[in-house]
Amino acid sequence: MWRKVKTFFHVFKSSLFPQPTYYHKLTKAQYSFSFKYFVFLIFVLNSIFICSFVIKYSPSKINRFINSVTKQVGSVPKEMVVNVNKGSLFTNYNRPYFFWATYNNQQKLLLVIDETADPGKIDIYNTYILVTSREIVVKLSQGPKIISLKNFGRHTFQAKDFEKASRSLKTFSKLFYLVYFISIPCLLIILPLVSFSITLFYLFIISLIVYLFFKTYYHKRIHFKKTLQLSFHAVSLPLILDYFLNIFRPTLPTNIRFKLFIPTPLAFLIILVMFVFAAVYEAYQDKHFLQHKRRAS
Repeated sequence: MWRKVKTFFHVFKSSLFPQPTYYHKLTKAQYSFSFKYFVFLIFVLNSIFICSFVIKYSPSKINRFINSVTKQVGSVPKEMVVNVNKGSLFTNYNRPYFFWATYNNQQKLLLVIDETADPGKIDIYNTYILVTSREIVVKLSQGPKIISLKNFGRHTFQAKDFEKASRSLKTFSKLFYLVYFISIPCLLIILPLVSFSITLFYLFIISLIVYLFFKTYYHKRIHFKKTLQLSFHAVSLPLILDYFLNIFRPTLPTNIRFKLFIPTPLAFLIILVMFVFAAVYEAYQDKHFLQHKRRAS
């Protein structure tokens, strides 16, 4: 077992950056060797991702948050009525309503209902959700998302509806730990399978494009299966960067806001194309150059 782990880390280290000496060896290796490495890499990264989620969002923290929301729903003023009709919201409350919740021992303003507000007021209130007379504004990392109330039809929310919601949340809170600990093993199966399927699809398409390019313009004896095999190693660093950004979500220590114009999935694909291209190029470099490099080292 330890030998296999040691082999994995050696392959992982050698695969991070496409190098002619190592990637040329991969053209002689069995396809199953690279495929097993790719599968294990996906499983390891997803296991780390799930562990980081459990550490960041522990069941006790989430359950305390659910209990806090339950308490707040139950304390909504009994006389308060919220009406949604033909894309408009109006209440019998003559002032904004603030919905607070406790998470990680801190009071968070979760929701504000303000009929007179515009979407930009979500930053002034510093809330996660703002409900105005025409829309629901949700604060997201990439910017606020505006949802029109026209999508919600006609509804009336009053005391009995809030009480019903509070009872449902209490029931869920009692079952929460069971649901949480059942979901973790399920995620350990489902998440790697989904990640494997999506990444393999990306690699198949990218490998086909790179293969056709090299077959046409560079190396006549290249094979698609070998191109795909090389991509199983070339994906290592792009995958790590992708998971790192999703786990830690690093931010720059500045008040200046930076907007990323390239969506994360597209940025990942661009980097992946570059790495697969580099992997194939390095693997099929001129043999004399490789021999010269070995002598120099």
